[in-house]
Amino acid sequence: MTALAVNSYSVSLIFDGEIEQTFRRLRREVESCAVCPRQPHITLIYDFLPADSLDGIVERLGDLSKRLKPFRLELEGIKYFNTVNNVAYVGVKNRQKVDELITAMVESIKDAVTGYYAQKEYSLQHHTPHLTIGEKIPGEKLEEIQSKLAGYNVSHTCDVREFYLAGETGGEWQVIKKFVFGDGGKERGDDE
Repeated sequence: MTALAVNSYSVSLIFDGEIEQTFRRLRREVESCAVCPRQPHITLIYDFLPADSLDGIVERLGDLSKRLKPFRLELEGIKYFNTVNNVAYVGVKNRQKVDELITAMVESIKDAVTGYYAQKEYSLQHHTPHLTIGEKIPGEKLEEIQSKLAGYNVSHTCDVREFYLAGETGGEWQVIKKFVFGDGGKERGDDE
Protein backbone atom coordinates (compact mmCIF):
# COMPACT_ATOMS: atom_id res chain seq x y z
CA MET A 1 0.00 0.00 0.00
CA THR A 2 1.40 3.41 -0.95
CA ALA A 3 0.97 6.09 1.69
CA LEU A 4 -0.57 9.34 0.55
CA ALA A 5 1.20 12.62 1.29
CA VAL A 6 -1.09 13.52 4.16
CA ASN A 7 -0.86 15.75 7.20
CA SER A 8 -2.66 13.33 9.50
CA TYR A 9 -4.96 10.32 9.68
CA SER A 10 -8.22 9.58 11.47
CA VAL A 11 -10.61 6.68 12.00
CA SER A 12 -14.34 7.35 11.92
CA LEU A 13 -17.81 5.90 11.68
CA ILE A 14 -19.49 7.44 8.61
CA PHE A 15 -23.25 7.79 8.17
CA ASP A 16 -25.46 8.17 5.12
CA GLY A 17 -29.13 7.59 4.31
CA GLU A 18 -31.67 8.98 6.77
CA ILE A 19 -28.98 10.28 9.14
CA GLU A 20 -27.30 12.18 6.31
CA GLN A 21 -30.66 13.71 5.31
CA THR A 22 -31.25 14.89 8.88
CA PHE A 23 -27.79 16.43 9.03
CA ARG A 24 -28.27 18.28 5.76
CA ARG A 25 -31.39 19.94 7.23
CA LEU A 26 -29.59 20.80 10.47
CA ARG A 27 -26.52 22.13 8.67
CA ARG A 28 -28.63 24.44 6.51
CA GLU A 29 -29.72 26.10 9.76
CA VAL A 30 -26.14 26.86 10.82
CA GLU A 31 -24.23 27.28 7.56
CA SER A 32 -24.34 31.08 7.57
CA CYS A 33 -22.40 31.34 10.84
CA ALA A 34 -20.60 28.02 11.34
CA VAL A 35 -18.17 25.74 9.58
CA CYS A 36 -19.95 22.57 8.47
CA PRO A 37 -17.52 19.66 8.43
CA ARG A 38 -17.43 16.70 6.07
CA GLN A 39 -20.23 14.16 5.81
CA PRO A 40 -21.87 13.01 9.07
CA HIS A 41 -19.39 10.98 11.09
CA ILE A 42 -18.23 10.11 14.57
CA THR A 43 -14.50 10.52 14.91
CA LEU A 44 -13.04 7.60 16.84
CA ILE A 45 -9.33 8.43 16.60
CA TYR A 46 -8.09 11.74 15.25
CA ASP A 47 -4.85 13.26 14.17
CA PHE A 48 -2.26 10.53 14.25
CA LEU A 49 0.70 9.60 12.10
CA PRO A 50 2.30 6.21 11.46
CA ALA A 51 5.50 5.51 13.39
CA ASP A 52 6.89 3.61 10.38
CA SER A 53 4.38 2.93 7.62
CA LEU A 54 0.67 3.16 7.00
CA ASP A 55 0.71 -0.52 6.06
CA GLY A 56 1.26 -1.51 9.70
CA ILE A 57 -1.74 0.52 10.84
CA VAL A 58 -3.94 -0.87 8.06
CA GLU A 59 -2.92 -4.41 9.03
CA ARG A 60 -3.69 -3.81 12.71
CA LEU A 61 -7.07 -2.22 11.95
CA GLY A 62 -7.86 -5.10 9.59
CA ASP A 63 -7.04 -7.64 12.30
CA LEU A 64 -9.23 -5.74 14.75
CA SER A 65 -12.16 -5.57 12.31
CA LYS A 66 -12.14 -9.38 12.04
CA ARG A 67 -12.96 -9.64 15.75
CA LEU A 68 -15.68 -6.99 15.88
CA LYS A 69 -19.40 -7.61 15.90
CA PRO A 70 -22.00 -5.09 14.67
CA PHE A 71 -23.78 -3.08 17.34
CA ARG A 72 -26.78 -0.73 17.61
CA LEU A 73 -26.03 2.95 18.01
CA GLU A 74 -28.53 5.49 19.31
CA LEU A 75 -28.14 9.14 18.37
CA GLU A 76 -30.22 11.60 20.30
CA GLY A 77 -30.52 15.28 21.06
CA ILE A 78 -28.76 18.43 19.93
CA LYS A 79 -26.03 19.54 22.32
CA TYR A 80 -23.21 22.08 22.40
CA PHE A 81 -19.57 22.37 23.30
CA ASN A 82 -19.26 25.97 24.52
CA THR A 83 -15.55 26.54 23.99
CA VAL A 84 -13.33 28.70 21.83
CA ASN A 85 -14.48 26.44 18.97
CA ASN A 86 -18.25 26.45 19.82
CA VAL A 87 -19.73 23.26 18.35
CA ALA A 88 -23.33 22.14 17.76
CA TYR A 89 -23.64 18.35 17.66
CA VAL A 90 -25.89 15.33 18.02
CA GLY A 91 -25.02 13.18 21.00
CA VAL A 92 -24.50 9.45 21.27
CA LYS A 93 -27.01 8.09 23.76
CA ASN A 94 -25.42 4.66 24.30
CA ARG A 95 -21.74 5.45 24.12
CA GLN A 96 -20.45 2.29 25.84
CA LYS A 97 -20.01 0.34 22.57
CA VAL A 98 -18.34 3.32 20.90
CA ASP A 99 -16.00 3.71 23.90
CA GLU A 100 -15.17 -0.01 23.72
CA LEU A 101 -14.42 0.32 20.00
CA ILE A 102 -12.16 3.33 20.56
CA THR A 103 -10.31 1.56 23.37
CA ALA A 104 -9.76 -1.52 21.17
CA MET A 105 -8.50 0.69 18.32
CA VAL A 106 -6.08 2.62 20.50
CA GLU A 107 -4.76 -0.63 21.98
CA SER A 108 -4.42 -2.06 18.48
CA ILE A 109 -2.46 0.81 16.91
CA LYS A 110 -0.62 2.43 19.85
CA ASP A 111 2.69 0.72 18.94
CA ALA A 112 2.37 1.72 15.28
CA VAL A 113 1.68 5.47 15.67
CA THR A 114 3.41 8.53 17.02
CA GLY A 115 1.99 11.17 19.31
CA TYR A 116 -1.02 11.21 21.60
CA TYR A 117 -2.39 7.70 21.00
CA ALA A 118 1.04 6.14 21.46
CA GLN A 119 1.35 7.64 24.94
CA LYS A 120 0.13 6.04 28.13
CA GLU A 121 -1.73 9.24 29.04
CA TYR A 122 -4.51 8.59 26.50
CA SER A 123 -7.90 8.47 28.21
CA LEU A 124 -11.50 8.23 27.01
CA GLN A 125 -12.32 10.98 29.52
CA HIS A 126 -11.01 13.44 26.93
CA HIS A 127 -13.40 12.22 24.21
CA THR A 128 -17.13 12.70 23.72
CA PRO A 129 -18.43 10.69 20.75
CA HIS A 130 -20.68 12.95 18.65
CA LEU A 131 -21.78 13.93 15.15
CA THR A 132 -20.89 17.54 14.45
CA ILE A 133 -23.58 19.75 12.96
CA GLY A 134 -21.45 22.91 12.84
CA GLU A 135 -18.30 24.20 14.48
CA LYS A 136 -16.39 27.44 14.92
CA ILE A 137 -19.67 29.17 15.74
CA PRO A 138 -18.91 32.77 16.77
CA GLY A 139 -19.87 33.40 20.40
CA GLU A 140 -22.28 36.17 19.44
CA LYS A 141 -24.11 33.76 17.08
CA LEU A 142 -24.33 30.78 19.42
CA GLU A 143 -27.64 31.79 21.00
CA GLU A 144 -29.13 32.32 17.52
CA ILE A 145 -27.99 28.84 16.45
CA GLN A 146 -29.39 27.30 19.64
CA SER A 147 -32.72 28.98 18.94
CA LYS A 148 -32.79 27.75 15.31
CA LEU A 149 -32.00 24.17 16.31
CA ALA A 150 -34.34 24.07 19.33
CA GLY A 151 -37.27 22.92 17.20
CA TYR A 152 -35.52 19.78 15.99
CA ASN A 153 -36.06 16.49 17.79
CA VAL A 154 -33.18 14.34 16.58
CA SER A 155 -33.35 10.63 17.35
CA HIS A 156 -31.87 7.88 15.18
CA THR A 157 -30.93 4.27 15.73
CA CYS A 158 -28.62 2.48 13.32
CA ASP A 159 -26.42 -0.59 13.08
CA VAL A 160 -22.68 0.03 13.08
CA ARG A 161 -20.93 -2.53 10.89
CA GLU A 162 -17.84 -0.73 9.60
CA PHE A 163 -15.30 2.00 10.20
CA TYR A 164 -13.11 4.07 7.92
CA LEU A 165 -9.48 5.16 7.83
CA ALA A 166 -9.10 8.62 6.27
CA GLY A 167 -6.22 10.94 5.47
CA GLU A 168 -6.20 14.74 5.54
CA THR A 169 -4.33 16.93 3.10
CA GLY A 170 -4.77 20.70 3.15
CA GLY A 171 -7.96 20.50 5.21
CA GLU A 172 -9.63 17.95 2.89
CA TRP A 173 -10.35 14.42 4.13
CA GLN A 174 -10.29 11.40 1.85
CA VAL A 175 -11.33 7.86 2.81
CA ILE A 176 -8.41 5.48 2.37
CA LYS A 177 -9.88 2.18 3.60
CA LYS A 178 -13.19 0.80 4.77
CA PHE A 179 -13.07 -1.99 7.36
CA VAL A 180 -16.13 -4.23 7.75
CA PHE A 181 -16.79 -5.90 11.11
CA GLY A 182 -16.26 -9.67 11.14
CA ASP A 183 -15.70 -9.66 7.39
CA GLY A 184 -12.50 -11.64 7.55
CA GLY A 185 -10.70 -8.34 7.94
CA LYS A 186 -11.30 -7.43 4.31
CA GLU A 187 -10.37 -3.85 3.63
CA ARG A 188 -12.10 -1.95 0.91
CA GLY A 189 -11.00 1.16 -0.87
CA ASP A 190 -13.28 4.14 -1.23
CA ASP A 191 -14.11 3.13 -4.79
CA GLU A 192 -16.13 0.08 -3.67
